[in-house]
Amino acid sequence: MAKIPCEIIRDLLPLYQDDICSEKSRNAIEEHIKECESCRTYLKKMEGEIPIETDKIEGTDEEWKGFREFSEKVSRKLNRRIVMACGVVFLICIMLTVALYSDAFRSYHLSRIAAEDIKAEEVYQLKDGRLYIHVQSKRRITGLSYPQTDMDTATETAVGKDAVGAAREPKNTVTYEVSMDSSINPFAGLMYITFKEAAYVIPFEDGQIITDNGTKASEFDYVGRSGEKKILWQENDEVKKAPARVEKFVKESLEKEEDDSADENAVKVLWVNPQMPLQ
Repeated sequence: MAKIPCEIIRDLLPLYQDDICSEKSRNAIEEHIKECESCRTYLKKMEGEIPIETDKIEGTDEEWKGFREFSEKVSRKLNRRIVMACGVVFLICIMLTVALYSDAFRSYHLSRIAAEDIKAEEVYQLKDGRLYIHVQSKRRITGLSYPQTDMDTATETAVGKDAVGAAREPKNTVTYEVSMDSSINPFAGLMYITFKEAAYVIPFEDGQIITDNGTKASEFDYVGRSGEKKILWQENDEVKKAPARVEKFVKESLEKEEDDSADENAVKVLWVNPQMPLQ
């Protein structure tokens, strides 16, 4: 019969002492104690015959010692692998964070918002004579192009749509065009301030837009992903006077932007209801 390790015997001694172990266990314990002086001494200490002191286990079975050494070796290897894996994951997280927050990543992964996803929410004339066009997008806006002048002289130009969706026949005209981009980065909405609404404050005179080079334009168009256009305002469209809430919004926004009133033909872009990133 193989010798039972002292550790197991000592775990069973409290049960043996309280006489609640099985007959088979009792016989095994007594057989072991007859031959093991260390465990006999340990039992006497439990019974109070000898003061309890820290005692080193003697007579440990060689097989039991080998098993413990093997377990410790496996444990050390697993710990090293866990530390290495955690290090690799940490480095990957750092690299992803740097990449996702970098301006290069943000600007490279941009997609032009389709014209069908853009809508002119409100069109008003301000007290100072400028035209106010409030634009809404179905997608988050992370970038935009400032207006540029385009001379449309082609007779085959595709029919556009005005702010209320009515069809307009093409004609030779000077137009003012804008575009908006949305990031395809899935984390853009969590990291950057984005918008779904923007307002354009545009120089306006005699029912026409005054462009940055002084040219008069009869249309304010949005240019979409494939070059398709959507008319946000067109000459002869009815333009009502701006209500007090719009006048207040423009005044406060321009004050924050430190508006340079000397630049008379500059188009001002005002962000409406910014979507703040998670902190």
